[in-house]
Amino acid sequence: MSSAPPAAGPTEPDAWTLIVRTIALLAGLAILVVFVALVWEMLVLILIAGVLAAGMRPAVQRAQRVALPPGGWHPPAVLVILLLYLAVAAAFSGLAAVLFPPLATEVREFATDLPQYVAQAQAALAELSAQQPWLPGFELDARTLLGQLAAPLQAGLPRVFRFAAGVVEAAFSLVLVLTIALYIQLEGAGIRRFALRLLPAARRARASALVDEILTKTGLWLLGQLTLGFIIFLATAAGLLVLGVPYALLLALIAGVLEIVPMLGPIVSAIIAVTVTLFISPLLALKVLVLFVVIQQLENNILVPRVMSQTVGISPLTVLLALVLGGKLLGLVGALLAVPVAAALQVLVYALLAEEQTPPAEPIAKDGAAAARAGGDGPPAG
Repeated sequence: MSSAPPAAGPTEPDAWTLIVRTIALLAGLAILVVFVALVWEMLVLILIAGVLAAGMRPAVQRAQRVALPPGGWHPPAVLVILLLYLAVAAAFSGLAAVLFPPLATEVREFATDLPQYVAQAQAALAELSAQQPWLPGFELDARTLLGQLAAPLQAGLPRVFRFAAGVVEAAFSLVLVLTIALYIQLEGAGIRRFALRLLPAARRARASALVDEILTKTGLWLLGQLTLGFIIFLATAAGLLVLGVPYALLLALIAGVLEIVPMLGPIVSAIIAVTVTLFISPLLALKVLVLFVVIQQLENNILVPRVMSQTVGISPLTVLLALVLGGKLLGLVGALLAVPVAAALQVLVYALLAEEQTPPAEPIAKDGAAAARAGGDGPPAG
């Protein structure tokens, strides 16, 4: 009885092939890293435009289904998007015309009163240091920090040319993002068809469904966050005005803008408002804290379930990790984009896990034929 020959080890050509493939893979990764580092800012703008296009998608699709007279004419996507841009620009212009004068006054008053607030804080820290001698360096560090915080505001506006360059760059980035979002919305079907052709035919339907799910949830998330931000701005402004808090519109605007940053945004806006009012009156600061807590509870228990009921739901831990990672990589922009990116990744991961857990389909026809042949070959029934 002959024994099976021993398994042959890797031959020399196979080893060289493995080495060449490894070197090629490492070189490709290095080139990819260098490319991403060179065009990092552009990739961020494209990502922002993609999120914006996903946010516009439900409104554009709904507007295109409307039949306009005469003859049931359906507006093209480019016209709907341009009208949407004009409507948003008109709304922001009207809002700015109403809010800018009082906001400018509040900012000027806050910059004027800031040295007085710093002096009050220094006096309080000096008294604390006198009462607690075991804190020798706390007063100096706090004074230095407050002085550094107050110095830019007391010094006035930045240099004119640097400020103008920043405004021009921001305006150019905004126009570029809007243009890219327009073309993503217009060419989305073609981009999808091209991308799906790169996949096996058996996976194209599933991939198309995943893309639809990601776009829908991202768009609804963006619309929901903007709606929540506007509601929080109105509620905070009304509450602060009723309490007689100075800089009410400025603090409410900060709360509305930071609302788009989940979890951390409301906490930061509350800390800012309480800190500012603490210099005026501790009792007023306590009232402001209670106001923010009440608004936050109403938001969590009433607004979020109603406004965000159709958006993607991800765990608080995932949101927190995404915010920390996005903020570490890209600052505020990364924190803003962290949640929709994490939501898209969650959809993909869940789809992969569901695919792995699905048992493979059994070859029913083949097994049935085999059973029939086995039945035919057997002895006849007695």
